[in-house]
Amino acid sequence: MKHPFYVKILVIFSLTTFLLASALIYLGYSTGLGLRNESTAQLITHAEESLERYVTARFHAGSIIEMTLAQVPETEAALDGNPDAAEIVIRALTPVFANFQSMTGAYLAGRARPHLYIARIDRLPEDHPIRIIAPADSLYAVERVVPIKESHKAHWIFLDEQIVVTAMTDLDDKKISPESMDWFHLALERGQSILTPPHIFSHTGQVGMTVATPLTNGQDVIAVNFSLPDLSNLLGSIRLSPRTFISLASEDGVLLHRTDKQEARVLPQSSGALERAIESLFKQNAVGKARIVKAAGEDHMVYIGRLRPEEDHNVYLTVSAPMSELNKDVDSLLIQSLIIAALIVAASLIFVVSLSRLISAPISQVAHIAGQIARLDFSSSLDIQSRISEIAQLSSAMKRMQEGLTVFGRYVPRQLVQKIMSAPESSNLGGESREISIMFTDVRGFTSFAEKLPSDKLLRMTSEYFEVMTGCIMNRQGIVDKFIGDAVMAFWNAPEENPDHVAHACEAALDAQAALQEFNRKQAAAGQPEYCTRFGLNVGECAIGNVGSSDRMNYTPFGSVVNMASRIEGINKHYGTQILVTEEVRDRVRDRFLFRPIDQVIPKGASIPIILFELLGRSDDAGKQTQALLRDWQMAYDALQAGRPAEALNLFEAIEKTHPEDPALPPIIARCRQALEPED
Repeated sequence: MKHPFYVKILVIFSLTTFLLASALIYLGYSTGLGLRNESTAQLITHAEESLERYVTARFHAGSIIEMTLAQVPETEAALDGNPDAAEIVIRALTPVFANFQSMTGAYLAGRARPHLYIARIDRLPEDHPIRIIAPADSLYAVERVVPIKESHKAHWIFLDEQIVVTAMTDLDDKKISPESMDWFHLALERGQSILTPPHIFSHTGQVGMTVATPLTNGQDVIAVNFSLPDLSNLLGSIRLSPRTFISLASEDGVLLHRTDKQEARVLPQSSGALERAIESLFKQNAVGKARIVKAAGEDHMVYIGRLRPEEDHNVYLTVSAPMSELNKDVDSLLIQSLIIAALIVAASLIFVVSLSRLISAPISQVAHIAGQIARLDFSSSLDIQSRISEIAQLSSAMKRMQEGLTVFGRYVPRQLVQKIMSAPESSNLGGESREISIMFTDVRGFTSFAEKLPSDKLLRMTSEYFEVMTGCIMNRQGIVDKFIGDAVMAFWNAPEENPDHVAHACEAALDAQAALQEFNRKQAAAGQPEYCTRFGLNVGECAIGNVGSSDRMNYTPFGSVVNMASRIEGINKHYGTQILVTEEVRDRVRDRFLFRPIDQVIPKGASIPIILFELLGRSDDAGKQTQALLRDWQMAYDALQAGRPAEALNLFEAIEKTHPEDPALPPIIARCRQALEPED
């Protein structure tokens, strides 16, 4: 497939520009992805470091408490129930409570002996029983639990800010004692501080982590509970995107705490799509790696890292964020790059299109006009201005050829020229046998008014008349063969086949009849003679082709069918008719047009009689009056043909009363009367 010159230039330049723009976009996008990955890695590192600092601080709190109590010799006495010793221990712990806002309580416990639990009342849940019964001025609550077989007897002491007793009460406490806690045994076994994973505190129902530190005696343990709200605030401040999700998870992938929950709590199971996706990564052992997972129809980046690997229990840090948010800046950069690249490409294309069209437009115009000339379409004017001399010369030659063919087309039918151009051998002498429809026309009284008019005026009026006739014939796919004085010869179904040629010939005759009424109205208004035209139509097999000599020829039909059409046209003046057709024409299109029989005649030069019919109009246009006329006419004509002239005369005279201006009635009535006259 061949393409215009400017298209080739445009394609080459567009491909070059596209490749360069694509390379720039790729580099920009790769840089954006690198920045995104670097930001994500920094976020993960920041989260891990923040959690490490958080845990270290809690360990530091345990060490502070251990050192503080090591300097308090009354610690064991406090465990044995000495109230003065307990007061000294509580006073030693109050600065620690003040420094760590998330510290809710502390245990001082030993093996098979009473234990102390010290709590800040204002840090207990609102609905906690101790907070409810505590006096309003109380700040601390101290529980001394004495093991009594299956249950524990708890003695509660309430203290104000100055460590002054405000109230005391005894309660049955069935909660698990510190000795049943894992942190108690683990701290004694290791002989060092340990940190538990997030769990529910037995005394308060809060979620938090416990730091347990063995005392120097190797028998007692001091443990501190830290609630998680401050951890939630810490993790919530680490954001890579609005929906960044940072959580703590157990080794089986169950989330223990997450930043996007308003309240810190242990999650019993993972119910959301993202949580299930994280559990799946745990099962795949995808620890220490960033993965892309799909949750709720959206891609998420998920990172899982183990917190404090040296601990026996496994607590994992998980960081996740929607890829749509992580890629937001990258996508924005990509869109900006695409816009800039598109603008550059568009500006370049405009420049190249303008330049290529400046060069190729004259060539394209010449090619377009040449294509029109090949189709014998001379509607476009060729006036090309170009600075390229070769194009200017080509344009001038094409213009002269167009003008010559335009003149030539007025002498030769366009369809014939197209056929010769498509098949040059069709211009040879000779022809073929083909069924065609023939039309001959003639102007009534032309000779009489032609003698009275100046030749130039007659030529102008007749040319205008031929313009009307030619338009009607060509509009119905007919070929105007020749003009013979005031007569026109036309034919259908050659050189191109026309399956409906008989109907088209009839349509052309009716169209011309209607158009000439308007033409003659203007002629009469101008005081000029009217061109009253008569038509003869015939159809049949005849020879058609190139007739003449090798130097001068004419594409025309010839034979008896043509001669018969000419004779039929001349018979109109004897019967007062306008459009006469043969019986063959009537039979082909009788369901689409209105005909009435005129007479059975033997035209000049023929030996066999033929029946002639007058074409009156189209069947679709027939009103009741026309239908009645045709019915009555057929009855009268049948009577005349059957040898009943008297009956026929009566019927035709009846028709004459309703149609006195019908020009075909006087001749046929005269025939009826002549048939009634006695023979000499």
